[in-house]
Amino acid sequence: MSQSGKVLKEFGSTNVFGGSVQLLSGTGDLGALSLSKEVSLVTTTGAATATLADGVLGQKKTVVVVAHGGNLVLTPATFAGGATLTFDAASEYAELIFTSTGWVSLGTTSTVA
Repeated sequence: MSQSGKVLKEFGSTNVFGGSVQLLSGTGDLGALSLSKEVSLVTTTGAATATLADGVLGQKKTVVVVAHGGNLVLTPATFAGGATLTFDAASEYAELIFTSTGWVSLGTTSTVA
């Protein structure tokens, strides 16, 4: 096994290019973001909302608005340091990790409220 294969196995990384991306598009209630996909790419065609359930300790989630037709308001079930994330432009993103206090932002271009 190659060294890179060992690192992927040891740290449980998912291969984004291997299908761990969720594609969402629409307006209104988009429902819950997938916890089984590390990345959610969202296209809004009007004002939209989505939720994010609690994950497992150490789980990472990246949300990217790839095309903006209206604001996306994301409400995590437990969000340390806020209640919602609002994405109001294309290419905005949030990188989150789930901790004992809930989802924590590792970095974001969205508005935290």
